[in-house]
Amino acid sequence: MIQRTLYFICCATLSLSFAFAPAAWASDPPPAPAKPAAKGKEAPKAVERPTRTYGEEPMFYFDAERRPFTEPFHKSDLEDYYLCRGILGQWYRDLLVAEVNGLLEPLGLDKVDGTTCAVRLIKTKLGKKRPIVAVDLYPNSEAMRSCVLGEKCSHMRSAVMYVSKDKTLYRSYIITDGLKHVNKSYCMTNKGEVLAEQSCWRYFN
Repeated sequence: MIQRTLYFICCATLSLSFAFAPAAWASDPPPAPAKPAAKGKEAPKAVERPTRTYGEEPMFYFDAERRPFTEPFHKSDLEDYYLCRGILGQWYRDLLVAEVNGLLEPLGLDKVDGTTCAVRLIKTKLGKKRPIVAVDLYPNSEAMRSCVLGEKCSHMRSAVMYVSKDKTLYRSYIITDGLKHVNKSYCMTNKGEVLAEQSCWRYFN
């Protein structure tokens, strides 16, 4: 059983400085026009674009201070909890569910379907004092109740947003299971590639 207080201390040291503007995540930029082929030569082939990892709606619906437009359903001294619906973009929720289930499968742990979900804002004194953003996905409502209202969170499937010094977005995944004594951390790129089996904060620092 992993004590939530230790997790909060770890997360409070993360740095998060990106904004969630809808325009920034709306659509792919138009491809550059192809140069006309020289006489007697074929036009160069277009470079294949990577698979999209964003949708036509924003990741999060936040104001300028990185706060939702609704009230939290639970508050504590360290963090505020919000229901994902109306705050987290559906495409982004689906992306996080697919990633975390890919990490859960080789561990033999209960997967998530995204219906039991909370956006958690972790208070910090770093930078502009905007909260660190985490998305918690639970295998069932009982696990959610234990993590949010209880003193211990034995079934955590959490994605913590992290931005490196070069302003690149990464995700730290924290996965725990008290019954199977699992306590795993991963750092993943925005393209779904695992960089390391440790939090992004530890990996980059």
